Amino acid sequence: MVSSTRTPSQSRLTGPASSRPLGAPTQSWAVDESGSIVAFLALVLAGFALAAGLITVTAGHAVRAARAQWAADAAALAAASDLDVGGIRSGRRLAEANGAELVGFTTVPSSTVFPQPVDKSGDGWAGPLSAIVVVEVELDGVRARAAAARFHP
Repeated sequence: MVSSTRTPSQSRLTGPASSRPLGAPTQSWAVDESGSIVAFLALVLAGFALAAGLITVTAGHAVRAARAQWAADAAALAAASDLDVGGIRSGRRLAEANGAELVGFTTVPSSTVFPQPVDKSGDGWAGPLSAIVVVEVELDGVRARAAAARFHP
């Protein structure tokens, strides 16, 4: 009878370099972690939801601020262009057309801002500066200011 060269720890059900049966766990203290991936994915999903919420709030405020600034710019330009015939009415009308409310209106004479007359008529400007109009509008709880200059024709 021929003796086998295999040791008793090796059998046909074991791998070449292992003494455990195929399919057996590598550690006897192994813990079932199949539910931990669900908890991890739930945490990642919650993080994405929080980030999306913050982005939405920030973007909404930026849009409201931009709309308020557009309304203020339009009101200031309208008020400055019609300063001789009641610029505040034109400013209010254009602010309301943009969904805002005119809450502040100030006219500053050019002598207060520039002690010397400013004449830019050679550069394509309408003429010397006569006044600066500053308006403040409120739209959806956001306030914005704008200024426009009035030149003599």
